[in-house]
Amino acid sequence: MTQIKRVMVFATVFLLVGAGAIFAAGSRESAVPTGPIRLRMSTAFTLTSDQEVGARLFLEMVEERLADRVRIEYVGGPESINPFELAEAVRSGVVDIGGLPGSYFSNMVPETGAMYLSQVSPEEERANGAFELFGEAIRAGAGAHYIGRYNTSYRFNFYSATPIRTMAEFQGVTFRSSPVYRSFLLALGATPITMPHSEVYTGLERGMIQAIGLTDFGVLERGWNDLLRYVIDPSFYGSDQVFIVNAAAWDRLPLDVREVITEIMVEVEFESGIVLQEIIDQERIDLVEAGMQVLTIPNEGEFVEMAYESAWDTVLEQTPDTGALLRGLIAAP
Repeated sequence: MTQIKRVMVFATVFLLVGAGAIFAAGSRESAVPTGPIRLRMSTAFTLTSDQEVGARLFLEMVEERLADRVRIEYVGGPESINPFELAEAVRSGVVDIGGLPGSYFSNMVPETGAMYLSQVSPEEERANGAFELFGEAIRAGAGAHYIGRYNTSYRFNFYSATPIRTMAEFQGVTFRSSPVYRSFLLALGATPITMPHSEVYTGLERGMIQAIGLTDFGVLERGWNDLLRYVIDPSFYGSDQVFIVNAAAWDRLPLDVREVITEIMVEVEFESGIVLQEIIDQERIDLVEAGMQVLTIPNEGEFVEMAYESAWDTVLEQTPDTGALLRGLIAAP
């Protein structure tokens, strides 16, 4: 039984018990909802981790500005719902709000596979129509309202237990991968395998994988620097962490509440990027001091171009029309 189904079973039991109690007392008086609107929220990563800096900011701002109107109940991170099932949990109403990478639900909404390819700011996306395109696709494919991005400053790197100094040396190396860089790794001749973060340390320890792809922070926090020796530059791609809200739950919110949440999200897009960049800069210093070596691929431009071209090829194969529109709006000139 998947984690989503377990949550749904528990929720069903709770509703049945609650319904019995209401039936017993309901003949005497009708209950009228009072107090703040309650919304349940989950995130793809542990809330206390650096990966959820933006989620913590969002929760703090909602509490500060909408405490008497909205109460967000955080129900847990990946220990509660599989991150790759979180968008489905939002669609089905198991939770109302999900914070997760767009690439984690590109199987439901192929257009979200282009989010990490954006080379413009969230502000520019809102102005040029890309935000609206993403929103329409997410509502149609995932039954959710897209409110915005967070952790907007991070990029991606490869990390390896053995030296990789050229593009040719990627060939045959087994990487822990995700949908983000699978196409790129295949183009490089590497072998990508899907593996949850919880299994990476053991995978490296047992030699099941020799390298990983990850954001440009988070190695130290997870302790993977014990087994990884090299950071491969240059960095590539960008953030695709987003907040989505169950469409029915969003539509039920009063208009002024929706407006405030949207305003908060715009601030989070900007402020979470600043906070996270400080973490990123410090982590690179700490990694080097801990003994990791930075190896830079000589032909950086070719490396980065392959990263984007291979990923765009996948997006355009899955969603040709909208993908082409998005590329015109978010790709570098």
